[in-house]
Amino acid sequence: MATTDFAVHVEYGSAMRRLALLIGLLLVVLSLVVAGLTVVTVMGARAWVHQPGDTYDRAPEAMSVLRALERERVTFLRTQDWCQAYKDGDSVHANTLTGTCTVTSGPAHTFDAVTRARYDTLAQMAAEMPYAMNYVEITYAADGRMTGAQISLDKGFSRQTLVYDPGYSLDALRATSSPDILAYTAIDPDWYLLLEDWN
Repeated sequence: MATTDFAVHVEYGSAMRRLALLIGLLLVVLSLVVAGLTVVTVMGARAWVHQPGDTYDRAPEAMSVLRALERERVTFLRTQDWCQAYKDGDSVHANTLTGTCTVTSGPAHTFDAVTRARYDTLAQMAAEMPYAMNYVEITYAADGRMTGAQISLDKGFSRQTLVYDPGYSLDALRATSSPDILAYTAIDPDWYLLLEDWN
């Protein structure tokens, strides 16, 4: 009887070792599959980020929105869910003053009824942009004429900016470029795409 119990115990132990080995092997295979999928996903994302694929040939269509914002003397407009802000003059108005929402050295104020209504009007104008945006910054000459604009595109973890800079030179841009800038892509003589490192 003791011998039979011993044999059953040995056979049970052997079966448990085989089961543990099988589970370990399955975990290794699963880990390799997950690692492989992660590498493929990251490589695909990097390829998309570094080679945007979008032609952005509709960038000039943003001019009607920029001209409308120019008439309103807007220098900054942010239309993200977490941050809604604008600057038109010496101060910024926003739904929140926390974090990096306003990114301003000047005075900033939370919306009241009047500034909220103004923001809503400006955001409605910006909704006509040909591409979804996070924010737009507009520069002006001393005479009040718009000289350029940067439209930060809503591209998730890819920092892509459409830049309106009439008469720009890619060679001049590249000569003064910072390490954060990954690429400049010409669109037309007035517009180019700026691709920056997310970090």
